[in-house]
Amino acid sequence: MPRLAAILTATVLIMIGLAIAMDYFQISFGLSISLFPIVILGMTIESAALMWEEEGKTEVAIAGVGSIIVAVIGYLCMKALDHCS
Repeated sequence: MPRLAAILTATVLIMIGLAIAMDYFQISFGLSISLFPIVILGMTIESAALMWEEEGKTEVAIAGVGSIIVAVIGYLCMKALDHCS
């Protein structure tokens, strides 16, 4: 739990820094990002860190690539369904 709290705190601080920088440069795109996916990302990073310690970097890389492939396939399916309606 302390590791997750540290990761989420660091993530929120980075998001605050990015929001301030984007506001300074008058970029409004990044300010509309929802924080829920950021929490999910923090939890994913935490589980990847645990997996790195227990199983090694190769397994983390394989799981990461697999997750990205599944996410891309899901995105493409949703885009295809969106065009059908």
